[in-house]
Amino acid sequence: FLARAKIYHPDKGGDGRVFQELLIARDVLKDGAKQEIYDKILVDRQKVAETLIGNLGHTGKKVVKLRRKLHSEATVQRFLRELEKLTAKSNHKVVFEDFDIAQNPLPTESFERLFVILSQNKPHVERFRAFGCPTFDDQVCSWMTEWLRNAEKCYVPWELHLSDNAIADQGFQDMMKAIEMNDAFPGPDPRNPRRKAAVMLRLECNYISENIIRIKELDGTLKISRKSDPRGARGPSVKALLLVREDGSFGQRTGPPPAFSDERAQATMTKAVVDFGSREWMKQRNQGRSRSRRSRSLRRGGLRTRSRSLSH
Repeated sequence: FLARAKIYHPDKGGDGRVFQELLIARDVLKDGAKQEIYDKILVDRQKVAETLIGNLGHTGKKVVKLRRKLHSEATVQRFLRELEKLTAKSNHKVVFEDFDIAQNPLPTESFERLFVILSQNKPHVERFRAFGCPTFDDQVCSWMTEWLRNAEKCYVPWELHLSDNAIADQGFQDMMKAIEMNDAFPGPDPRNPRRKAAVMLRLECNYISENIIRIKELDGTLKISRKSDPRGARGPSVKALLLVREDGSFGQRTGPPPAFSDERAQATMTKAVVDFGSREWMKQRNQGRSRSRRSRSLRRGGLRTRSRSLSH
């Protein structure tokens, strides 16, 4: 303090405003209560200054990594304003490699505004994560269908992660209808753009009737797949790939979706998850494939043993 005070003191020809700031800083540092308040304000300002939409290296793509970070209305509204400004005034197609807003208690009105922005400004969202959102119900699903219905050719989403939400039969049917009606689905395979790939859906732990899912599978537009199965559209009519558990079950809950204040709804926002494509996910997929190979080997061995016994 003394070193800087000698430089900025008005009697020494220094800047009087800077000297006054030095005096205020000294008073704050000498008072423990004032210092604590200052530290809190500084941390809050640093958080506000952080951009909510990041860049993915030098690829030109954007990323949204806001899982469990949209807990205040002010932050939600700031994110939506930033998203609208970015996508509305850009002269080129804005591409989001990952759009992760999972495990947040977003109000339904905020979801409505979000999907209006995505539908009208038409950015390309490659991977959309909104799992573990207890307010993501059939109404929110109907707003999402507008985005899916208006998605342009070559710019449809590749993955929709919507597990642990409050989606029921109507929401699922609306979503599938939007995908069926849009000729842009299936979109280009991200690993080989010359091929087509169905959009991957994650819908475990919702409230969808399994019979409704089976009907869509029989229609030919929905394909059921496990983690250990190779990905890709099976047939020209397949538009969506529903990822299920290794035992083939859909993992749907029964009864009506709980209220937001319910403990089950709150638990979805803190549930530990394994991200699709992560190292842990690859490990589980490889373990599933190993179990499948062992099972097939045992079945073949049993058939050979039975065949030999019959021949004797």
